[in-house]
Amino acid sequence: MTLNGRSTPHQDRRTHARYNVGFGADVHTRRGVISAGTRDVSRGGCQLASSQPIEEGATVKIDLSLTIDGIEDAGFPRLTVLGRIQWTSEADDEGGPVHLSGVRFVDLTDAQAEWLQNILVQHGAPADVPEGPVEDIDIDIDLEE
Repeated sequence: MTLNGRSTPHQDRRTHARYNVGFGADVHTRRGVISAGTRDVSRGGCQLASSQPIEEGATVKIDLSLTIDGIEDAGFPRLTVLGRIQWTSEADDEGGPVHLSGVRFVDLTDAQAEWLQNILVQHGAPADVPEGPVEDIDIDIDLEE
């Protein structure tokens, strides 16, 4: 994936751990509802990927639904949150161009934050851990002093 010369903004200022977990998202904007998916999620926000741009600076209502292999898991209720679009970018993905949006969640209740954190821990993988097999590392330790 190429971000048209931009790295992911605000990466070093994050206060919550990010997780790779699949959520479908219906993003309610002034121009209508935009379907999106999540790239990573935390208690404080998420990155959305959609086929349509979302206006930077906008406050939007987001309906999040847990997905397994791209299909909504009917066993989990949807979480409806408010979010502010902090940044936007265009990228090239395997399927073509995609619009990325960084979202900061606004006014999460304690119950919403707890529900979200539980889903992230149970169904997600930490976003900052590299995927794939880990290579063996040889470490020489000298125990003699």
